[in-house]
Parts: sequence; structure tokens; C-alpha cells
Amino acid sequence: EKLDLLLDIPHLTAINFGNPEMWDQDDVVTRIVKAGKVYYGGWVRKAGESLEDCLRRAIRIAGPEKKGLIIMLKDDEEQPLPHPDEIMAVWHTLQDEG
Repeated sequence: EKLDLLLDIPHLTAINFGNPEMWDQDDVVTRIVKAGKVYYGGWVRKAGESLEDCLRRAIRIAGPEKKGLIIMLKDDEEQPLPHPDEIMAVWHTLQDEG
């Protein structure tokens, strides 16, 4: 698979595929993080997913070391994002839980 070829490149440290809604985000990003690489890109909330659950999913994928992700939350009309300060407060609260 193409992803495996990329993950095997020693000097490749970060990956951004673009359009995360077009592939299985959780599976692909989990594989990237487990390979010791960084996923850099959009992070899509699933239909009906709260901000907290969306961020919990990212934190779970980042694992106990909480690394491997540089994400940009995707805003849309159906699920508008709150102010960035609120997002950061939720993010830090959730990280402190784990």
C-alpha cells in the first residue's frame, strides 16, 4: 500500500494527505502516529460528534505520549466551531484528564 511505502521512508517525518473526509481518518492517522511520524492536516468531526468527543478521539490516537498530531479543526455550517480560545480550553482540559 502507498501509505506503507511512505511510512518506511526514514527521513520523512510528517504527512498531510489533504481532504481527510475522503479517507478513513482514524485508521490512517493511527498508522502514521504508530510509525513515529507526524500527521499534519485537517481534523474532521464526524456527523453529530461534539467538539469534546472529536478532540478526545485525537488525543486517543496521539497515545499516552500525546505526540504525532498537528491538526486544524475543520469548520462547517452544520457544526460551527466555537472561538479558538474555547477550543484550546477544551483541549487542555481533556489532555489533563488522561
